[in-house]
Amino acid sequence: EFPSITDPDDLVDDLRQVRMMLRGEIDHYSMEKRYIHKQGHPVWVQLGVVLLLDSEGQPLYFMAEIQDIHSRKLAEENLIRNENRFSGIFNQTFQFCGLLSPDGTLLEANKTALDYGGLDRSEVVGKPFWETYWWTTSQETQERIRSAVEAAARGEFIRFEADVRGREDTVVPVDFSLKPLLDEEGNVTLLIPEGRDIAEQKRTQLELQRSLEEKEVLLK
Repeated sequence: EFPSITDPDDLVDDLRQVRMMLRGEIDHYSMEKRYIHKQGHPVWVQLGVVLLLDSEGQPLYFMAEIQDIHSRKLAEENLIRNENRFSGIFNQTFQFCGLLSPDGTLLEANKTALDYGGLDRSEVVGKPFWETYWWTTSQETQERIRSAVEAAARGEFIRFEADVRGREDTVVPVDFSLKPLLDEEGNVTLLIPEGRDIAEQKRTQLELQRSLEEKEVLLK
């Protein structure tokens, strides 16, 4: 009867293990599988099966233990969807973005930041944020980032302009911010660093300033 109420995607593996037990290759098996509810929707269970034998070693019957894990599986699937959604947004944003532990260890960096620095994830994840390649423009910059991390870890929102190093030693100014993420009790659990490239904005401001200065000279 169980094949008729087992989800077709799980049935092949289920029957394979049943046959292995009947051949004496295994004496039990356990798997997560889906049964088809009488209303037609799948229900996740944790299945454990043991084959009981008679005194001559011949199969008597199967003993199965079934635990309802449907709520847990739905929660896991929802978590995966949320993680995939977050990953997509995290890596597609044009801003430099990351995740830090409260002590400043870099946990993750988005594709924009990695590509700008010509870096592989393994080169920066796990390092103190202020020691990563992006901030090696000067010791003063590194110290400022380290101090910013300490302040953000106390719950402060930090924002200032800083220079970031890219591949082939290019340097661009960014509007840098560091936002603390709090739990329900108000404790800092994560820090979110973001950097927005403002090189074009700075060039525009400089050109405007020069234009105004030239006009002032002509008016004198």
